[in-house]
Amino acid sequence: KQWYQRRVRGLDSKVAASNRNPLAQFEIEKRSHQEALKSMMADLEKTLEERVKENMEGMENHKKEMQTRHEAAQRHIEKIRTELDGKKKELAEQMKLLEELQLSTNITVNNSTTSLNSTKDKSHSKKSKGTKKLF
Repeated sequence: KQWYQRRVRGLDSKVAASNRNPLAQFEIEKRSHQEALKSMMADLEKTLEERVKENMEGMENHKKEMQTRHEAAQRHIEKIRTELDGKKKELAEQMKLLEELQLSTNITVNNSTTSLNSTKDKSHSKKSKGTKKLF
């Protein structure tokens, strides 16, 4: 915008300056052009700085967002880990109870089979005393 305004003003001054020495006119145009270049460079640098600033802010925001996501994921993982540890303990307790139940069942079965075997032995021994073998 500034460059355009200066350019328009330069056209007005060129009409009045046509009566001047061509070398002086060239120097005036050269200074005008250099000022326009400086102005454009300043505008470009300002724009560049604004864009860099915006990008840096965007990166900071993205970094914060990613960190928040990471922390949420870590909390979720810890929650799952706690749940799994609880289930693991519960399963260990159930396995222990099952083993105890199996042991007590085996003892009961062994006791009953032992008592059955002892009664069979007694009845078998009674039959063998009372009967004779044919062969």
